[in-house]
Amino acid sequence: FLGAATVEPPKPIPLTWKTEKPVWVNQWPLPKQKLEALHLLANEQLEKGHIEPSFSPWNSPVFVIQKKSGKWRMLTDLRAVNAVIQPMGPLQPGLPSLAMIPKDWPLIIIDLKDCFFTIPLAEQDCEKFAFTIPA
Repeated sequence: FLGAATVEPPKPIPLTWKTEKPVWVNQWPLPKQKLEALHLLANEQLEKGHIEPSFSPWNSPVFVIQKKSGKWRMLTDLRAVNAVIQPMGPLQPGLPSLAMIPKDWPLIIIDLKDCFFTIPLAEQDCEKFAFTIPA
């Protein structure tokens, strides 16, 4: 017998917005190498179904950074979008503050690949996280 535990995906929590006026931040120029890496990463996310094509009136700049391994990580500059989201308060009440962790406590850092792109968004919030990549 082979079995696997399944976990129901979390239900999206609709965000509360300070404005419905679209926020558009222009994409800044990127060097050719970074632009090529960005196209590859975006196509990978598109193939996985984590992102979809959009004609949204919202836009945030995207860029890549190179990790120590030499692989690229795609990032979205969401500062302008974050500025128009009403604060939600703590999502995990009861978790210890980082200040409560002893100084010599062993910690591990986990790189959760594609984690941001798998966070479920409420349908009405999806367009607000749009980005464009220059051709």
